[in-house]
Amino acid sequence: MTANAEHRALDLTGITTVEVATFGGELSVVTGADHPRLEATVRGNATWSVERVGTLLYIVGKKRGFFYLGNGVGFRLWLPEQLALKLANVNADVRVRGDTRSIEVGATNGDIEVRASNPAKAKLRVVHGHVLVHGVTGRLDIVTAPGEVRVVNSGGEVHITTSPGNVRLEQVVLTPGSSNTVITGHGDIEISGIHAPGGLDLRGKTTQPPIVAVLPDADVRNKGYRLHAQRSGPKLSTLTLNAVGKLSIKQ
Repeated sequence: MTANAEHRALDLTGITTVEVATFGGELSVVTGADHPRLEATVRGNATWSVERVGTLLYIVGKKRGFFYLGNGVGFRLWLPEQLALKLANVNADVRVRGDTRSIEVGATNGDIEVRASNPAKAKLRVVHGHVLVHGVTGRLDIVTAPGEVRVVNSGGEVHITTSPGNVRLEQVVLTPGSSNTVITGHGDIEISGIHAPGGLDLRGKTTQPPIVAVLPDADVRNKGYRLHAQRSGPKLSTLTLNAVGKLSIKQ
């Protein structure tokens, strides 16, 4: 199937939110650009448009016929920082790199990847796909059904639910005083490096004991199915872990 690439400069004067909805092609956004622009790759019987509604810029990929199969529009966007982004894709991935004011992403039959960003909130929803968050600081709100989640070298407040799917946290810093949860409907939870500068109150449950807990600086009470670990500090972060699967926490 032949794919055609089209290019367009974007006038973002007065724009605070960019919303993109497409299908059948990768959606990629990079922020920090001095000259906003997009590249659209059209495959099959599809088209696309850009609309401006007040402070919103809406970019959409559209099918021209009755079927999605063999058709699609992929977008690559270069945008300035500090915009609110709302992104949706069907049958392909979504990738975001760079600072934003907030991020809201939905993907069906595709993965989500967010890197090097500092949003106030990142709301990520996947149906049949995986999530990778790397180098992101903010409030992370992640749900997969199903799909695996991996969060690396990131920080803030963390809320993750998978049903099913494994969750892995690597070198994550929790905001002092924050409340954090990781729940798997069916999947393992593995943590390698959890940092809580304000102190930590961690409670965990598993359906597949024993819980592995290596937290040298904490008071750990491990009863096999249940775990309570606490590290003193001026403003405790709470972390609740519920795994229908294995549970492992290592400093």
